[in-house]
Amino acid sequence: MGTRKRAGMIAAAAGTRPPRPPTPAAAARGTIGALAHFAGHAMPAPTPDELWQLLVRTRLLEPSALAALRAEHAAAPPAAAGDGSAKAIAGWLMSRGTITRWQAKRLLIGDTGPFFVGDYRLLERHEREGDGLLFTARHEPSGRLVAVMVLSAKRCRERDAWTSIVERTTAAHGTTDPMTSRTWSLEQQDGVKFVVCELVSGTKVADELERLGPLPLQEAGVLAWQIAKAVGEMHSRGAVHGHLSLDVLRREPPPAGAAERNGRVRLLQFPLAGDPHAASSAPAAGDEEGLARLGRRVAYLAPELLRPDGHADPRSDVYAIGGMLHALLSGQPPCWDGGVVTAVKAAATLGPAALPESVPQPVRDVVARMMAHDPARRYRDACEAANAIASALGLAVPAIEPVARAAAAAPWAAGSTGIVRRRSEKRFALIGGLVLGAIVAAAAAVVVSRFNVGPVGGRGANGGEQASVKRRAGTKVADPAGKPDARPDAAQRPQAAATTPVDAAADAAGPAAPAAVAQVIVDNPDVPWASPTNGLPPSLAYLPPGSQLVLLARLAEIEANDEGRLFLKSLGFAAEAAHDTLVKLCGGDELAIEVIQAGWQAGGPDEVVGGFVVWFAKGHAAPADESARREAWGATTAETIEGETVYQTAMLSLWVPEVEAGRALVIAPRIMLATLDGVGSTAATEPLIAQIIRETKPLAEDDSAVLKAALPRDLETLVGMLDADRHVTLFGSPHYLLTSGRMVLAGPFAKLAEPMDGLFGDGLQAAALSLHFGDECYVEMDAVPTLDVPAKTLAPEIGGRVEGLADTVEAYCTALNPDPYGRMLVLRLPGMLRVLASQLRSGAEGKGVVLNAYLPRHAPHNIALAAELALAQTPGAPVAADPAPAGAGSQSALERLNRTMTLTFAKDNLERSIQLVSDETGVPMEILGGDLQLEGITKNQSFGLDETDKTADEILRVILAKSNPEGKLVYIVKERDGEEWVFITTRAAVEKRGDPLPPAYLAP
Repeated sequence: MGTRKRAGMIAAAAGTRPPRPPTPAAAARGTIGALAHFAGHAMPAPTPDELWQLLVRTRLLEPSALAALRAEHAAAPPAAAGDGSAKAIAGWLMSRGTITRWQAKRLLIGDTGPFFVGDYRLLERHEREGDGLLFTARHEPSGRLVAVMVLSAKRCRERDAWTSIVERTTAAHGTTDPMTSRTWSLEQQDGVKFVVCELVSGTKVADELERLGPLPLQEAGVLAWQIAKAVGEMHSRGAVHGHLSLDVLRREPPPAGAAERNGRVRLLQFPLAGDPHAASSAPAAGDEEGLARLGRRVAYLAPELLRPDGHADPRSDVYAIGGMLHALLSGQPPCWDGGVVTAVKAAATLGPAALPESVPQPVRDVVARMMAHDPARRYRDACEAANAIASALGLAVPAIEPVARAAAAAPWAAGSTGIVRRRSEKRFALIGGLVLGAIVAAAAAVVVSRFNVGPVGGRGANGGEQASVKRRAGTKVADPAGKPDARPDAAQRPQAAATTPVDAAADAAGPAAPAAVAQVIVDNPDVPWASPTNGLPPSLAYLPPGSQLVLLARLAEIEANDEGRLFLKSLGFAAEAAHDTLVKLCGGDELAIEVIQAGWQAGGPDEVVGGFVVWFAKGHAAPADESARREAWGATTAETIEGETVYQTAMLSLWVPEVEAGRALVIAPRIMLATLDGVGSTAATEPLIAQIIRETKPLAEDDSAVLKAALPRDLETLVGMLDADRHVTLFGSPHYLLTSGRMVLAGPFAKLAEPMDGLFGDGLQAAALSLHFGDECYVEMDAVPTLDVPAKTLAPEIGGRVEGLADTVEAYCTALNPDPYGRMLVLRLPGMLRVLASQLRSGAEGKGVVLNAYLPRHAPHNIALAAELALAQTPGAPVAADPAPAGAGSQSALERLNRTMTLTFAKDNLERSIQLVSDETGVPMEILGGDLQLEGITKNQSFGLDETDKTADEILRVILAKSNPEGKLVYIVKERDGEEWVFITTRAAVEKRGDPLPPAYLAP
């Protein structure tokens, strides 16, 4: 692929995108726009009943658990339940772990929160200086405890502050030293910007030093070497710490029975050290007030940082490390006598006091050089300092080699804001094999072949190259017919966002004035390829409302491209016939059709209802006069519906929206659909075209509407990730395609259902596949996970499902006895898929995931044709996944739980282990979270398991016992929608509802 100019990723050092409008959900619950909101929406102290309702209103308690929890409180003895006051109820809730002390304090003053930021439940607030608010939080999907630093909306609008936050988060995320606290991501949810990082527990080493005195020489030296090594990694990556002192060291709790100082020491970094909003990495110490805030930390402040033009650099960090080693050896911070002013004066004139005589001279010399008043006399960076400490103490450790510095100059050298990300070896083979070859090509063939504009089954009659990544949805969308003002100019266009730890930051509101952004082009296999197109999301005007499977095709551009024409031909005779029918309806010229929009939704049982919108290219229009209409459509009858003229044929309804002046033609099968006005046999019905006109016309005519189509909510999120300039895009709900829309996968394409189900699983709300033809073919998959699956984990999960998929396709193809026609092409399909897998790249984009690849120019039609030929034939022997045991479909849930299986893992949780048992037995299972919450049981308690050759029933009961050693967890079997399910619940809930327990629990 040559130099792959398009492979470059633009890593913006500062977000310059305009703020997004709030989502409806955010508006409904009150978008948080400033830290003042976290001070609480105080109301009068609640009554007991108001407190219970407040728990549900703030989402701290599931509505389904409220009644049972109130009943439990009412039945509790007075000693536990208290006097029934709101304060007593809050105390009782704290005692059982339902709420935390901080949450209770806020609730008791009538505070409505927020107690959640995105997927994070805020548990405790920690006092600290600066404009940020620090919380202990729990990531609800995973149950993991983290620290969340909520940033000031006002400070984030300051150009320098926001640029610094983005830079320092990126740098902090890249650190790998085990001593350093982990910084995971900079995110934005509902207008709130926050940094997610590791929750580090323990006591300050500064406090420990005051209580216990100095460390022995060797322990102090090793600790100082570890600090220097960790900070040296930052220096080698073009960053500085800037806030080093014994106050940013935390001693984790020691192992049981060990001495207090045996716990591991951790070094806090951004954003846990210092004010995250400060544009400088150095502490604010420009006046007496600033010095007073620093307190004893001033003892570690290099003298040059006290000057008005002082800025942190590696040598100032070296000074601080020297001061920390001095304090560890002497028992108190250097030059510290309890007063900040006298400490500063002593450091400037006298320097630190002499170390105890017991400290060897080589160590004294190292400390003296690190704390030299003149920065030029100090070690150049912490890597050199670490090596010097090791040498002076005779530590048997390898010399520290600085990591290769970033290509851009370090900030202290030239003021550059560029940070180059490390190249990672990991590469996800994510949509490989069958995903593109069968789903993109074959599914596209299926959809196009359904262009007979009628229901499938059921009732009858009726390119320039740019080094950028895709943009997320902005405030405009692409006009399907290419209006001149449809695309914003470069200044308005959303900026490209790097797939870095600051995924969401690139989505955040930038400063009011355009910021100068330092850009670094990075060819990194750990981020997606840049797209050859940079279009806006499609507007989807006049698309049938509620569509759950949508096809977009830029037909004129496809027809003008030689590979595009070959791709259309490779889709088969049915697709060719549908193409010819559609072209005839539009006047007979395929180059007149700029864009085809097709949408499908469920109709009745075993029925798929579709409608189509054709947008005409410039200079072309829908048949306008009687003669043209008769030639294209045959005999028609004009009818007025909702003020619009609709032309009816025997099977079709055709509508040219008056406002579009012939630019659009809407085509729908002439069928009747039920309305929402009635139910049962007396339900009202209306023509499909009437529904389309009534629901899409107001949106199409509303200039303020971003998306001009009524789609399921999950698809609306996906549309924001799409590019209207792509030649072919197919998107929708996998669940729909595998359930009520399964009729789309008729005939040989029914073989796709099982692999698609295995690929998408239950963790995917919506997915899109797109192609763009050019000198090379660009392929992209976009996916939006369910709420309980973070976008950053979706890519590796899909990767795990499709790993080895090319091998599966190879086994399928070799089991065929292919027709001589196309035999070689079919047998080459696995090799084509391996080429695809080798080119794939992936990354998170906001709440979604992008996976893409560049392929040879003529790959699409070869893969499509090979996949179609392979699917049309039947293997001589079964080559699919292992078949289920005979009679499995007729077995009861308990019979299937009696099968023998093996389940072993080092560490996992209840939710994941239950899923593993469900996958193995084929029995659907669900954890009744409300029941567990009433007992204070979490679904995320980790444990190990090693169960070999036991029944699934036995293993399931072991899992429940490990999740709750008190024996409160049990399982029951109940029917849901005609199928037996296993539900994980508690003994108390079973007794209350009178549910029967399985025989295993009744045995003596």
